[in-house]
Amino acid sequence: MDRPRTRTYPTGTERGGRVHPVRAQHLAVLAVVLLLAACSPERSTVVALAPPVAPGSHATDPSIVVDPAGRAVLLAWLAGDSTGWRVWFANSADRGATWSSPIAVSPPGELLEPQGEATPRLVCDSRGRVAIMWATATELPGQPRVASELRIVRSLDGGRNWGAPVTLHEGGEATPRTHRFHDLASSDDGRLVAAWLVSGPRREGHAQDGVDSADASIHMASSGDFGEHWGPDSPQWSWVCPCCRVGVGIDLTGGVIAAYRRHAPGHVRDVMLARPGGPPVRLFDDGWSTEECPRSGPGFKVARDGTLRVAWFTGGPGRNGVWFRQGLPERFDSTLTPTPVLVDERLATVHASVGDAGMSGTLIAFDADSSGAGRLSLVRVEASGQRIVERLSPAGVSDVVRPQVAASNTKRTAYVAWTERVGDERRMKLLRWNVGRCGRASDSDPVLTPTVVRRRLWVRPRRALPAGA
Repeated sequence: MDRPRTRTYPTGTERGGRVHPVRAQHLAVLAVVLLLAACSPERSTVVALAPPVAPGSHATDPSIVVDPAGRAVLLAWLAGDSTGWRVWFANSADRGATWSSPIAVSPPGELLEPQGEATPRLVCDSRGRVAIMWATATELPGQPRVASELRIVRSLDGGRNWGAPVTLHEGGEATPRTHRFHDLASSDDGRLVAAWLVSGPRREGHAQDGVDSADASIHMASSGDFGEHWGPDSPQWSWVCPCCRVGVGIDLTGGVIAAYRRHAPGHVRDVMLARPGGPPVRLFDDGWSTEECPRSGPGFKVARDGTLRVAWFTGGPGRNGVWFRQGLPERFDSTLTPTPVLVDERLATVHASVGDAGMSGTLIAFDADSSGAGRLSLVRVEASGQRIVERLSPAGVSDVVRPQVAASNTKRTAYVAWTERVGDERRMKLLRWNVGRCGRASDSDPVLTPTVVRRRLWVRPRRALPAGA
């Protein structure tokens, strides 16, 4: 008698220990189904927070971070009035509901001034060590720029006690220079890396290319013991837009990466990526030509997974707006079209900040909406970096100047701090961003279509920056 004809599926390994292809296919399908089932879309919500209050009628230029260990939210800002300004610090252990008593970390009488592109920069590592970096400001008679020096101060106990500020760069310059438009990065092994702009050309000439001789150069310095000792400041790249902040980060291998806006011949001001000692690489050929300095550096973050996250404004032809790129540094390709975040010819210069929210994706905050008004816009890009899954514009939030976003890559809670400027009054504002999960791009959201890489423009450079590069 013939045996019934049935189709059986292997329950284990067969054929020399290999998983049967049918079995593997079904396991893959099952994994996708389970993943989708476990990740039902959930919208973000925002909650207004009362900021800490320091002496002075104005509070402005905030910098905010989330402690990598999840213990606290940390905040630094400028507060004061016409009689003087100081840098202040406070933290919160209850998601911004209450704040510690503000501590002044800059010395009394030090000359400071609000400067949106040169706000204090704040970092914290998983051991609770905190560092704050800021720029002084001294007016020079008969000159449009101020002379400034960079100060840095650190705390080894989460901000309860602070050491004395130190000057980061070398002194002894015959002509006072501007040292600001800075950024600061940290790693859990105690390393700090600082980058900043120095006014005037240092290593390369400009006149032969028709670029303004008042452009800046980027300098860097690093510390291997969280700021107790610093190496010498090192000039890196010239032809830099002199009033656009540089961004700096440390990747998974300990390598340093910088993002900045270049001022190239023809007054082209596109965003560049570079490693110390290597030539800069254009992020994308925006072709934005403008004689006036835009005062808008790129929002830049090296995420915990090693990818670069960059959001920037360009006024290039047909591209006026905010754009986003994500990718591993060694595979960055300048020929791939970035993701449009907000593109509208009515937009004036926009300032963007980015945060790494882990599996929830990248968070972007900027000071404009689709009408061109100075409202707060919040955007979430999925973890792959290929599409926008959520847009928010909190009601009643206007007159926004340079928002800063801080996110955790392990928790779905982020924070946004910004300056609200009404007339001559500056007020610091805060909100908590309860980050949504998964999500699906709406019909109006732009979707980045993967493209075949035509040429790799980003490689880890192994040679010094050539003269005139």
